[in-house]
Amino acid sequence: MAGGAAAAAFQTRIVTGRVLIRSAAERNLDEAGKWYDEQRPGLRDEFLVSIAEAFTRLEQEPGRYRVLYKDIRRILIERFPYRIFYQIKGNNVIVLHHARDYTSQL
Repeated sequence: MAGGAAAAAFQTRIVTGRVLIRSAAERNLDEAGKWYDEQRPGLRDEFLVSIAEAFTRLEQEPGRYRVLYKDIRRILIERFPYRIFYQIKGNNVIVLHHARDYTSQL
């Protein structure tokens, strides 16, 4: 996987001292933020505050949230139908993916 989108998907960026977010997950987050702002101007900012709070909880207690599959865990975002999937690797929390929970609208 030299270069291109596949390599970019596996790059990481430091969000806090212990939480790292993959570039693909960051794109998911950006798309969600845009969608929320389309629903109501300013809602993106509220959404991003909720995400930041979730990252803080992950930094403080990464093992608190249950394992869904192998070593992949999930944290639910308060107030928004949104989930963050992550792994614990040593002293770091690696955010793999963000997803909107469409089942909450059914």
